[in-house]
Amino acid sequence: MKPACDGKPLANLCLMGKVDALAVAELQRCLKLATGTELPVIKDEIKDPALVIGEVPHTEPLPPEGLVIQTAPHRVYLAGNGAGKTWAIYEFLERYVGARWYFPGDMGRSVPASRTIAVPAVYLTDAPFYRMRELWPVVSNPKTGTGTDMRGLHQALRSGNSWPINLQVHTPNYAKNEDYKKNRPEIFQLDDNGQRNYEMLCYSNPRTLETFLENIQKRLDGDKSANIGLISDTITVSPNDHEIGCTCPDCRKLWDYKAGAEGTASKVVATFTRKLALEMKKRWPQMTVLQLAYLNYTQCPEGVELPENVRVMICGMPGMALYSQPAIFDREQANVDKWFKLTGKKVQNWLYICWPEDRTSAVFLNPHTMQKYYRLNRDKTAGSFINGGGDHWQRQGINCYTWLKLLWNPDFNVDAAIDEYCRRMFGPASASMRKLIALQMDGWENHPWPTPRLTNRNVYQYSYPKATRDQMKRLLQQARAQAGSPDAQEEATRNGSSLILKRIDYYAAPFSDFFSEGEENDHPGPRTVLNIIRADHNPTIDGQLNEEIWSKAPPVALGPGQDRNQKQIKYPTTLRAVWTTGPDAGVTFAFNCSDTSPPRIKHPNIDRDHPDAIWEDDCVELLFDPSGKNEGDYYHFMISAGNGISDAHGDDVTFNSPGTRVASHVTSAGYTLEIFIPFADFPRALRPLPGKSIAWFGNVTRHRVGNYDRKNKVPGINDEYQRLNTTFAGPSNNLADFGPFRFVDLP
Repeated sequence: MKPACDGKPLANLCLMGKVDALAVAELQRCLKLATGTELPVIKDEIKDPALVIGEVPHTEPLPPEGLVIQTAPHRVYLAGNGAGKTWAIYEFLERYVGARWYFPGDMGRSVPASRTIAVPAVYLTDAPFYRMRELWPVVSNPKTGTGTDMRGLHQALRSGNSWPINLQVHTPNYAKNEDYKKNRPEIFQLDDNGQRNYEMLCYSNPRTLETFLENIQKRLDGDKSANIGLISDTITVSPNDHEIGCTCPDCRKLWDYKAGAEGTASKVVATFTRKLALEMKKRWPQMTVLQLAYLNYTQCPEGVELPENVRVMICGMPGMALYSQPAIFDREQANVDKWFKLTGKKVQNWLYICWPEDRTSAVFLNPHTMQKYYRLNRDKTAGSFINGGGDHWQRQGINCYTWLKLLWNPDFNVDAAIDEYCRRMFGPASASMRKLIALQMDGWENHPWPTPRLTNRNVYQYSYPKATRDQMKRLLQQARAQAGSPDAQEEATRNGSSLILKRIDYYAAPFSDFFSEGEENDHPGPRTVLNIIRADHNPTIDGQLNEEIWSKAPPVALGPGQDRNQKQIKYPTTLRAVWTTGPDAGVTFAFNCSDTSPPRIKHPNIDRDHPDAIWEDDCVELLFDPSGKNEGDYYHFMISAGNGISDAHGDDVTFNSPGTRVASHVTSAGYTLEIFIPFADFPRALRPLPGKSIAWFGNVTRHRVGNYDRKNKVPGINDEYQRLNTTFAGPSNNLADFGPFRFVDLP
């Protein structure tokens, strides 16, 4: 059958029942681009010749989201099971119209011109291998629902979810329930300072389980006051978006420091999940418990047995891009294997496309790593929720495209698809762009780093060294020249597309920051240096900075923490440091943190190793690599204005520096803070000696909270984030920002 030929419609578009308007609009748009015509539309009636959507004369039962394309005399039927009806439209467009969708907007759509659209006699069915294939967000500004609209693109690539067990993230949250706060405070997390944290729950207290069960029953009874994560027959166990840090005796009995930064609280949450699941099995045997494995409860716990009505959704905390490092891939795969074995059921994946692009400008691509992951986990996962941050297509378009294709079919031919992408999108420049993309993939996927950590050194010396980046620059110049030649433009215009140069510019835009960051890595720009002066004795750690030695140590000022073009800060901070030799040798840091509203300085957290809680206080951070190598092995200390300490080795909060001492002092002008760190707690540290100058590398921050009482904000009093060095944007632990900590003698 021929739906269209020579710019004339030869069939009616017959819409039977409810059909997806976005898909139908895309069908008409692509037919017009291909043939110059649209099909006349008839609703709920078939008039031959017909392209019929939503009905077939006969088909075998289809799996969830299954599609069918079937011909009959004078007719082509597009139908399916559930969303399969929509997928049949896009399958028709891909297979018979030749349409492809590579990035948002008209510029990202590729539809070859054709005199005739013809469909041979066929009975074709297909269905997604993985039923969970969600790519989020669908607009580039998800908080406001505005910006680049990616809904049509995501749908064309069959982003969807028919998996019946679904998560309601970070729920329940009882922070606004005044009755619970007053009459059952024990269900809330007990922080180090002895106060209840109403944003978090205590998952060991029996009353918390009771509260869950009460709210489930309320919801089932139709009580609108119920607050519980219930979707269909699935109850969610998903703590609020913070690390668990309950210090009650029952939680601490289950605390597992040996499990590492991503497993300290795993047994706490899994034990609660077990208790909840067993009770639900008695009361509501048809229901399922779905637990999120995230933050410090990501790793599968040892010594916990889960009943058969439990499922798990695992967050891949490093971000899928870092799975290209074998050590990270193997670690994450081992966690999937353990959870799969523990539950005996397919897991779900929550994977991040936004990480680590928040900490590097590298134009990484890793579609082969994705394929390896999904082929390996065919029988272990139900699919993935892909967590982006905004418009993820310009920088990671090939990753996005192949990710969704692999979730539909893990045997999708990645390299053939990229060949086709280059040919369709870049025409006479296709060979140059294909070489560029090959360099992006090869650098990221085939060059293991000496240490599996994201550092600028690893990115720009191993994945994308200068020679590779120079080759990329030449290929982009070559591609633009090829696309811009008179013959190429004449051919492009004749074929109905003059978009090749614009497409190259779109693809190449992220390379500007990438090349700049690489150049800065090759030739590091100036860093503010912290000179640490030798003293003949350690200062008294009382927070007051009134000893003579502090007058001899030169102060350095912290600057803006995010925007390096910002010229001024509102609450100036200065830092000094001294070091000593002898039995109690170490380094002492002294902060002077000015503040216009000292009574509002927040500092209730007084105990150890709760970085999320300390971050909500007025606090400072010390990040340092004492080896002097600056290869990504660093320590991360957070100290609140109330002497709370979190000390970690990278992300591992199980590390403790027992000799560290801190003291703060609040004044009418702000607060001062002293932090002594002994060399003995870091056996691999490069130690200074009199007459021998050495350097560690690191960074320092201050987080001025101000309006910590978010309900009663005071106008003109704002948060402020400062850093010693802000060469690159990103979080505090962006290793690209580390500068020298020089240990020197007094002049």
